[in-house]
Amino acid sequence: MSEPSADRGTIDAVLRAYRRVLSEPVDCRPVDRPGFSGAFVARVETATGAFCLRSWPPSTADRERILPIHELLGHVRSRGVDYVAVPLVADHGETLVSVAGRLWQVEPWLPGAADFWSRPSEARLTAAFGALARFHLAARDFRPSAGPTSLFAPAPPGPAPTVLDRIERMHFWTPDRRTAIRERLARFSQEVDDDSRLESLAERILADFERSAQRIAHEMRAAAYEPVPLQPCLRDVWHDHVLFQGDAVSGLIDPSAARTDTVAADLSRLAGSLIADDRRAWSLALDAYRSVRDLSPAEEILVGVLDRSGVVLSGMTWLERWHFGGVPLSDRALDRLERIAARLAKLDVG
Repeated sequence: MSEPSADRGTIDAVLRAYRRVLSEPVDCRPVDRPGFSGAFVARVETATGAFCLRSWPPSTADRERILPIHELLGHVRSRGVDYVAVPLVADHGETLVSVAGRLWQVEPWLPGAADFWSRPSEARLTAAFGALARFHLAARDFRPSAGPTSLFAPAPPGPAPTVLDRIERMHFWTPDRRTAIRERLARFSQEVDDDSRLESLAERILADFERSAQRIAHEMRAAAYEPVPLQPCLRDVWHDHVLFQGDAVSGLIDPSAARTDTVAADLSRLAGSLIADDRRAWSLALDAYRSVRDLSPAEEILVGVLDRSGVVLSGMTWLERWHFGGVPLSDRALDRLERIAARLAKLDVG
């Protein structure tokens, strides 16, 4: 995936929209490792501190989708969750600015680093899941100003949106679509004329999907009949979105996928990302979460179901982006595929 960029004139135009709340910028530099979403992210240094300048990818540039996320962040911050960044209000009175065909926001720069993989510990693991639980507690009574039209509209217990989405994703991967992926991989291998890392990883992912899809689809259909509590959730809280200073969580970042869902979606995503298949670490993580927020029996079961379905579908999502979306896969994306393939190989579907 190519790195998003922005010219200096565009950046200056965005920053001018925050003159009332942002002191004169001293420096502005793109981050070394932006996320995979296609957003442009830069650190802005000012005389009064550091800020994060972020543009939304054109594909997600929807004010009605984004502004309630900003409201949610303000709400949880007001409830004492100080490790989220609430976007600043620009001079025109809104937290979004439209420049050069994209939507932009400026927010405080959260300290710390997403370095759990390089510095894992039980203290950090329990801190991460305690922080997530406190976020969920603070978010559960959020009521967006957009009312029932918002993706955060209050909902009674019911089937989790993530479950319904994944059932649909399982149906998407027909034999014909899998064949199309394999045919393109063969052409790609001939074009690059080498032992393609992508081809090897893709074949492993396709084979393991075919081995496990029926069992996982059955689990998901059963889960769709089990109502669970629904509330605002992050839905993409993973290793790179959790910042640490020492053993403490200093930031939960990039809530761009947030919507009303089951907390099990966040728990499975974070645990699978941080600790993969370490069952002892899973037990510690869930105990840390429960020490702050209780889990219902249905939520407990759903955490494991969503972890398994996430492992099966995540690799296919990357192949979909490459084949159907024309998105090239960088070495960093291929590293992600390596982790996914390793977990797929261990998945218990017997």
